[in-house]
Amino acid sequence: MPWTFFNSNGQRLSSAVTNINVLDIDGATDIGAAIVDADLFIIDDGAGGANRKTAASRIKTYIGGGEDISAHVTDASAQTISDNSRTAINFDTETYDTSSFHDNSTNNTRLTAPSDGKYIVSGGFYFSNATNSGVYGASIYKGGSIVNGTSMRTFPDVTSEHRYQNVTSIIQLDATEYVELIASLDAAGESVSLDAAAFSIIKIA
Repeated sequence: MPWTFFNSNGQRLSSAVTNINVLDIDGATDIGAAIVDADLFIIDDGAGGANRKTAASRIKTYIGGGEDISAHVTDASAQTISDNSRTAINFDTETYDTSSFHDNSTNNTRLTAPSDGKYIVSGGFYFSNATNSGVYGASIYKGGSIVNGTSMRTFPDVTSEHRYQNVTSIIQLDATEYVELIASLDAAGESVSLDAAAFSIIKIA
């Protein structure tokens, strides 16, 4: 048999139907601790009137805090970077790819966002056979255009050394937008071999 009570304002509480506007939780005791995975919330399942319980751990999964959305790719073969060029690096090996960011064959310069959000994007490489002084750079491009503040350049004045470059940024991407790691070279007519490269991305929000 359904029970009936009244709250302090004289509003009717029933086991059959209790509207949310008659609930008053202001006077309840605070949890007094951080919310943990085992804590429970009340949820209206599908907004259909069926109230269920849900653990706090499910909320993390829903907002993405408990899901790994990331990729790391490398280049297993040397690439030649020509003088006075800006070259998108090809990546033919996936260390891991949780969300189809990358394809080893089709458009393999790209890491493509699977969903809207903020991403940490990081890449690096080195020119191993550089002999001329000049400008050696790394940049992150989004949709074919440089992302402001992501260009790292060096101006070595000595010869016969490795030129290491790396660059990292937090970038807002919409679903299907892509980023590329760009090697740039201005070195007095010299073409160089880019012998090692890596590119990674992880969604943070």
